[in-house]
Amino acid sequence: MKVKKCLSLILMAVIILTSSTLVIAFNGEEGFEDDENIPFENEENLPFEDEGEAVLVRGEVLQASEPTEGEKYWEQGVQNLRVRITEGEFEGQEFELEHMLFGVHTLELSAGDRVMVYIETTDGEITTIGVDEIIRDHIIYILLVIFVIILVAIGGLKGVKALVTLVLMGLAVIYVILPLMMEGFNPLILTVAFSIVVAIFTLLIIGGVNHKSFAAILGTATGLFLAGILAWVFANAANLTGYVSEEAQMLQFIDEGVDFDVRGLLLAGIIIGALGAILDVTMSIASAIEEIKMANPKLKAAELFSAGMNVGRDIMGTMVNTLILAYTGSALPLLLLFKAYEQPMSAIINSDLIATEIIRAIVGSMGLIVAIPFTALFAAFIHHKKG
Repeated sequence: MKVKKCLSLILMAVIILTSSTLVIAFNGEEGFEDDENIPFENEENLPFEDEGEAVLVRGEVLQASEPTEGEKYWEQGVQNLRVRITEGEFEGQEFELEHMLFGVHTLELSAGDRVMVYIETTDGEITTIGVDEIIRDHIIYILLVIFVIILVAIGGLKGVKALVTLVLMGLAVIYVILPLMMEGFNPLILTVAFSIVVAIFTLLIIGGVNHKSFAAILGTATGLFLAGILAWVFANAANLTGYVSEEAQMLQFIDEGVDFDVRGLLLAGIIIGALGAILDVTMSIASAIEEIKMANPKLKAAELFSAGMNVGRDIMGTMVNTLILAYTGSALPLLLLFKAYEQPMSAIINSDLIATEIIRAIVGSMGLIVAIPFTALFAAFIHHKKG
């Protein structure tokens, strides 16, 4: 009883700590010290020199005209807006500004829309102002609340534990992994080590401190370690560049004095993408073997291993499909482009992006598959020795 009480107190402390950290994180970033990475709506107002201060503040569109034809070839249209600032130093003030429509990401605005407004000032005077993006965070917060309610209502205490581990994982990525990567640490080694630590905390919080969790941790670590090796070997053999997204390409323009290992970031993404599925499989197998051992304590290690493998094979088919379909879904627009332009298979499979997605899916699936027999082996051995 004392152990359970201590664990409950620790759990409550973690919930309070993580909640407070999230509140600080969401409310503490109102401006930018460096304006070089902020997108600008008007090409003529690009600050080529690091002068003045730049902030993003919330605003509301009061009036919006119909789009007119832009003066430059890349402008799909121009809207005249009247925007009221709703926070910060200029709260309550109204401004007339132009909203350039160009690219597929730019939305046509209307009266009542809430937007993020970019403001650059010099000596307290506004030098540049424009609409940066439409506000979507309130929709995301509503979705998060619905998610938490469903998770806790159906999962009960297990759901609360799952939520705690999810929050801890997110905080670890934001405040540990990303800063270390910015310092130049190897992304693949860092991610494998981080994933193993996350697996330990996740499985201990959800499954408790017991033989079942210990077996699942060993199986997860084995699967992640093998997935990391395979990712490194085949990514280098296939000469994957890692520059398969706009975000990866933009990293080379960050003036932080860090030479980012973009291929390492790609491999790190493979490991993180497979982590959730591997955790699911290993805990399911370890839990099944524990239940089997409790139902029939006379079973030997070989029999427990065979039972665990049977459970693992049933899980393996669905989880591998889950990984493959998830990666396929992320590349669906590109696949449609290849189909529309009737590209030959050789052109498709040899493209950097498609080859990256294929290796990502196969390596993640192999890590999951290998974790099954090792988890069954560890769980069978541990429960046999315990018996």
